[in-house]
Amino acid sequence: MSTKANSKTKDFTDRFIQNIKPTGKRFQYTDGKCPGLKARVSPSGRITFAAMLRNKAGKYTTYTIGTYPEVSLKSARATANELRKEVQLLGLEKPSAPSVAKFDDITLRELVVEVQPVFAKNRKSWRSRGGADSSAYTRNTIERVFQPLLDRPVETLTAEDFAVVANAYKPVRPLKGKTTANGQVSRALSYLSPVLDWAANRGRKFGKIGAGRPKRLNVAELRRIHDPASDDPTIRGKRERVLNAEEIAAIVPLLQYPAPEKIRRRNILPKNDFGPAAMRFLLLTLARREEVANSRWQDIDFLNGVWVKPEVKATSGESRSQRLPLSQAALDLLKSLPGHRPHGGAIQARQLFGH
Repeated sequence: MSTKANSKTKDFTDRFIQNIKPTGKRFQYTDGKCPGLKARVSPSGRITFAAMLRNKAGKYTTYTIGTYPEVSLKSARATANELRKEVQLLGLEKPSAPSVAKFDDITLRELVVEVQPVFAKNRKSWRSRGGADSSAYTRNTIERVFQPLLDRPVETLTAEDFAVVANAYKPVRPLKGKTTANGQVSRALSYLSPVLDWAANRGRKFGKIGAGRPKRLNVAELRRIHDPASDDPTIRGKRERVLNAEEIAAIVPLLQYPAPEKIRRRNILPKNDFGPAAMRFLLLTLARREEVANSRWQDIDFLNGVWVKPEVKATSGESRSQRLPLSQAALDLLKSLPGHRPHGGAIQARQLFGH
């Protein structure tokens, strides 16, 4: 993981390493007795030994040694000394020290944290809903369902590992009468699958050079895991009721921007709470939720009153564009939002319902 870490030099002892406390951020210490040996501490507190060495060309390279206490301090120093001899004295590009880890030690938790700002650029569900240090809904769902796997190296996890945890998941909070958490598990699988594809540089979206993670990881593929929601009648079944005319009439006046005090979400600043306005637009257009969430100002033709959807799934499974005429009520709603500029001055790539 390419995180720039704070480094402090200490004479390593077992007591010192055992007393290192996690801070929620990644940092590292440098051993004062063994040149190049680092103790890297993950946000969750997992400690990994690594050797950072400069080769004959003057370039620094980091070699992962192993996780403490599985790899002892004595063994880590011996491995670091062997690596330093092979890299700096013998000039080997690929050292043969036997204890060097064969996989990247990045954990599932760290991978999800790493991918959040990448996916947030184009996916609203991956954007923080609170302050700068808060996590997104998708990340929360993944971490809740796959909690037992979060602090394990992601390259050691198999599809079977994910399947076992998914099938054994029990909800933390009551599900309002439901007897299963299949919907939650289904969402977690659908959110995590593209994360692993991005990490592995695979699939139609991430298979092209430069589209996936800069350093490719050998991670599992989740497409073969059974989706428990696919045969759950409580999820796919018929709706028991819909809102009647009186209920809709009571709700619609509240669906505006800024959000009225009585319904605004407390974990979001008022200026950032576009939820009620987005719901009103959804009712006015009968569009899918994801279409509304991903819509951009550049997609709205105010002159002709048309919403140009760049990608809509057809019944054949293929994608196509679509032009949807907008009612005057829908156009007036968009014009009331802060992103609208009467003379074409809006930031065109910005989302309709967001900053």
